[in-house]
Amino acid sequence: MKKFLAHYLLPHTGNNHRAKLLHNSTLIIIIAVLFSLSIFSMHERRIHPDILGISYSISSQELIELTNKARADSGLPPLSINQSLSTAAQAKANHMFSNNYWAHFAPDGTSPWYFIKNSGYGYVYAGENLAKGFTTSGDTVNAWMNSQSHRDNVLNKNYSDVGFAVVEGKLLGEDTVLVVEMFGSANTPAFAVAPQTQTPITTIVPTTPPENTVQGEQEEKIAEVEVIPTVLPVVPKVMAVVPQNSASFLSSVITKPVIDLQKVSGSIVFIIMLLFIVVLALDFAIIERKKIPRVVGHNIDHIVVIGLFVLLILLEKGGGILGL
Repeated sequence: MKKFLAHYLLPHTGNNHRAKLLHNSTLIIIIAVLFSLSIFSMHERRIHPDILGISYSISSQELIELTNKARADSGLPPLSINQSLSTAAQAKANHMFSNNYWAHFAPDGTSPWYFIKNSGYGYVYAGENLAKGFTTSGDTVNAWMNSQSHRDNVLNKNYSDVGFAVVEGKLLGEDTVLVVEMFGSANTPAFAVAPQTQTPITTIVPTTPPENTVQGEQEEKIAEVEVIPTVLPVVPKVMAVVPQNSASFLSSVITKPVIDLQKVSGSIVFIIMLLFIVVLALDFAIIERKKIPRVVGHNIDHIVVIGLFVLLILLEKGGGILGL
């Protein structure tokens, strides 16, 4: 075994002073094996999703708690789960799946406000956040909070209500989980007094109502105005504001397969790349120390490129978001 490992991991006379793992023939075999495993895993995932699949744990309950925590941290009052907005969010998610699109506005021009109006919610202010491909509620809300437009929606003081839909399905050829967050307010919000001693925050106000909105409604889109200082109460502890009869419209997707395909595949790729970095580093060090001339080289370049791939794997969250 020791001789076998030395042959594949270290340069010496028997492998032409190039670790066997770095030979083209070995690389082709590794790529072929990984490709075969990928095809096999996709096939097994379709047939046995309970055994081989992706683990999800996203629920409306967690989303509202995390959203309200973010608002509390900014001194804003909590949002309340609204059944009509949850109905609108569910309808929007179903519409995206059935029409196979990932956008705020459908290919036929259907807007987010259509679903809100259709649910019976008479809004003065409205907004929408979308997410797909995330596996936990925490990752979803963190992604929204790290995007300025989504963050503006979450921390918009004009909103009082929110509705969520968490739906699993196939979108654009990919099995995924969609999260739709619909914000709204049916009452004209009260603007806070702004003393000069407070830290400035960005305030969002509605623009002039467009011609195509119904009477009494204002423009759904929001626009940033100048930064003004604002005093708002700090809520020390925020629980989700959920009506007692809300259980029927709190959606969730919770799956725990025996083997989490995403974690396993990510770990395999990470280990292989790390192995190549180690072998390249050893190859470079040994050849330089022994001063052995050879045509092949560029180990440092390869280490840098593979290292960047490893970094991307560590940072990759695998999801996408849209905000309006």
